Amino acid sequence: MRIPEHKVEEIRSLADVVEVVGEYVQLKRRGTNFIGLCPFHGEKTPSFNVNPQRQIFKCFGCGKAGDAIKFVSEFEKISFVEAATMLAEKYNIELPKFEDQNAEQRQEFDALYEATTFAARFFYKEMIQSENGKARGLKYFEGRHFTAETIKTFGLGYSPDAWDKLFLAATERGINEESLEKSGLILPNKNSDGFYDRFRNRAMFPIFSHLGKVIGFGGRILIDDKKQPKYINSPETAIYHKSKVLYGLSHAKNEIRGKGEVILTEGYTDVISLYQAGIKNVVSSSGTALTNDQIKLLSRYTKQIILLYDADNAGMNAALRGMDLIFQQGLSVQLVSLPNGQDPDSYVREFGGQEFRNYVAQNRVSFLQFTFDNAKNTGKWGSPEDKAVVIRQMMHTISVMPDALMRDGYLQNASMLLGIPEMDLRAELTQHRQVKQRQPVREAPVIRKSEEAPVFDEDAPFDYESVAPQKPEAPLNSAEKILLEIMLSKGSSVVERVLGEVALELFTEGKSRNLVEKLLEQYQQGSIEVSRFLNGEEGERLQSFVADLLTEKHELSPRWREKIKTGVPQKNENSEMAVEDAIKELQLFRVSEALHNNRKTVFEAHKNGIDDGQLLLQQMELNKLRQQLLKSKERGA
Repeated sequence: MRIPEHKVEEIRSLADVVEVVGEYVQLKRRGTNFIGLCPFHGEKTPSFNVNPQRQIFKCFGCGKAGDAIKFVSEFEKISFVEAATMLAEKYNIELPKFEDQNAEQRQEFDALYEATTFAARFFYKEMIQSENGKARGLKYFEGRHFTAETIKTFGLGYSPDAWDKLFLAATERGINEESLEKSGLILPNKNSDGFYDRFRNRAMFPIFSHLGKVIGFGGRILIDDKKQPKYINSPETAIYHKSKVLYGLSHAKNEIRGKGEVILTEGYTDVISLYQAGIKNVVSSSGTALTNDQIKLLSRYTKQIILLYDADNAGMNAALRGMDLIFQQGLSVQLVSLPNGQDPDSYVREFGGQEFRNYVAQNRVSFLQFTFDNAKNTGKWGSPEDKAVVIRQMMHTISVMPDALMRDGYLQNASMLLGIPEMDLRAELTQHRQVKQRQPVREAPVIRKSEEAPVFDEDAPFDYESVAPQKPEAPLNSAEKILLEIMLSKGSSVVERVLGEVALELFTEGKSRNLVEKLLEQYQQGSIEVSRFLNGEEGERLQSFVADLLTEKHELSPRWREKIKTGVPQKNENSEMAVEDAIKELQLFRVSEALHNNRKTVFEAHKNGIDDGQLLLQQMELNKLRQQLLKSKERGA
């Protein structure tokens, strides 16, 4: 799928890079630019730069660079098309309907999103505007001490006590029956040809994808009826896969990035109560056992997970089951057990957010300590047989860690905790590793149907640079950098002048020469489009290289350096003078370079008894050219 270029440019023009990046990164103004801590690698000193004039970002630490679309794509780990579509929705830019091999599936997804979005708004309005909604739904949430702001933030609502009120309202809006049924909102009536609402007289919790789209619902019963389940959840649909979703992630992901860790709980209300109390790096597995897909989703944002479960046996067992999966993915995990009778929701409502933070800080323990304490508290650390079971369980968990250093560290800690020689534990660990290595790895093919599915653009040019082995490139001369920067900044007129005087071969082989070739192609096509480099259309290597050129400051020439104290104009004030200087300097640099190489060749030829007459003539010509360039520089000075 390809978004038309004029629509991409419309997105770029409206999606201000400072505003977009500022939703993810805390930025501070420095001069005409903004700086902050890079969200793509750990750092303590800001090296992440956002340039509002050029509408680009650049990290001088890890090299990430690009425009607003590129930033969202990198941060959210989604394709260019998905990032552009996300920003288009944010800035109310209408995109054309696409006709391609996936059009039918895409139309189905759009129809399901339309149905679930309508339902979320319907449930919210029912709770806020209707008398029954206020008396039942709103009363329930207020009983949980949720504020009006929190209710709105999470889109909480109420499904009316009626058979088909949602169905009738949705069809009246033009949403078809098929989409409503496929999204799990209605069910066919077995006794007639009609449909009825799946959710009735329940407090409603919309479930969002990590991109903030409504994909499903959880509905809690509001009456005391043991014949009905306490919660009803949306079924699996084309856009909702329970094992791949974490409740609250769309609200928490920025805070998770900032804190460097995520708190994982069990229920909807746990997430909402903690978020309201200021603990915003929290998500929930929605009562299901933790899955590999959920852990992979979290790994996009952090490598540290805090498992926060109830103190009952079910909560403990759930925590123990999740640890192996987390370690297998190369993440770290700590565990917190709340006091008996407490869950995160009740604890934070009773003691407040700060006390909750203090409790977590004081009671977070490694999985070794958690397993050991749990065994003692449940009477499984009495007999030698019981102890052997617990120790083997610990060794099994350590064995799944892919990092050898991490395994060794945990083995040493286990030895100290248990009072067992490290050598004895290593023998047990080795057995578990050997068993694991003997087991055949069988991976079922993954079929991704949700909005996370990457879209293959068969019309896009293949980026050979991303797969081809790269040889080390020579460093660029400062004059060369200046010429490239001004050609990018000033466009066709400067490109025409520079390439009229400077041979392509004078630019350094690699990124520099490749960029000049691309600029020449664009010039011949009628206009210079820097956006093609910054959005990655010409490959990631050129994208980062161009961002470097447009954000780093390059010195001009020795002549200007000597006169800089007297107010000599800068490049943006007098680009013609800068181009003239840089052309002469680059030519002089290349001639001097050729002279140096020719001298070495003459020496080798003379040493080996080879006729060096032609080489000496070349040396004379090069010296003559060098003297001409020096005189030209002196006249210009």
